[in-house]
Amino acid sequence: MTINRENDMPLCPAANENDYLEKRGALAYICNFNDTFVSLVEVPAGRKVLDIPLGFSPYDIDISPDRGYAYVSIPSEAILLEISTCSNRVLHAIDLNTPSFSSSKPCGVKVSSDGSLIYVANNESQNISVVDAKRKQVATVIPLEDKSSPVEIDITADGGLAFVTLYDHARVAVVDLQANLTIKYINVGKNAFGIAVARKYPLALTANADPAGGSVSVINTSIAEASPNTVAVGIEPKDVVLNHFKDIAYVSNCTDGTVSVVDIFTHRQLSIIPVGKKPNWLALTADGRFLVVSNEGSNTASIIDTALLQVVATADAGKCPKGIAILS
Repeated sequence: MTINRENDMPLCPAANENDYLEKRGALAYICNFNDTFVSLVEVPAGRKVLDIPLGFSPYDIDISPDRGYAYVSIPSEAILLEISTCSNRVLHAIDLNTPSFSSSKPCGVKVSSDGSLIYVANNESQNISVVDAKRKQVATVIPLEDKSSPVEIDITADGGLAFVTLYDHARVAVVDLQANLTIKYINVGKNAFGIAVARKYPLALTANADPAGGSVSVINTSIAEASPNTVAVGIEPKDVVLNHFKDIAYVSNCTDGTVSVVDIFTHRQLSIIPVGKKPNWLALTADGRFLVVSNEGSNTASIIDTALLQVVATADAGKCPKGIAILS
């Protein structure tokens, strides 16, 4: 399936994208899973400026390193949509389920550091699609454990390893991205969901979405081992992000309607920030100043000032907002 609108794209909002972002601020791209569009919200103002029509229900999203494209997973159709961040229109729909490579219920999306590949965690086919960004097609798939339900994926700073949460197995798969081969499984907490890999340290954190409690597991990415001790947070934590400017992690607690602030060195919860109902995905601006939270239960996005540790704006989103990526 291909949608090609490159000859029908309007010009960028400004001749220079950096000038445009400086004038307007960062833009959060928010997937609305029970709608068929991605919402664009100004950060930190919290003003929704646009809904990008897709025709399908989006789940997760990531933006290319050159900031030119956003890639959106569509679980119901087993496709990956490519959106121009210049025109904010869909350019291509990439089939993930092909005669050569299977995909069912694509969820987590991560673009490689050079932008050449997009990795998609397929929840029902138990594998990872490796998509060639230039050719707009699947290059290969990486098998994972049977009945493991992979959800989210993140990549080390050098691009060598991927870490994938396996929700039903309470494990994380470690994938060698040079060989496209799973090399190890790490035991973590129950219902492992969100994952964040540090850029400065050999560290990864998983949000373990146990509805009866919840915790964050700490992984040493150099030796691919998890600490036997976990960090206590709120109930049913869904996502985790790392603020590399502050050595702080933020964790969304879905049942509690809060975000936990965690010190990544002492492994302690420092504070709790109330947000909307059923917070799910998290995303930070590039400078670490603002955190955006998708609130699935209230159809909003909370914008948190990370210096003040409080919500400074609440934006309207669509129904059941999930994955977020920020252009900044």
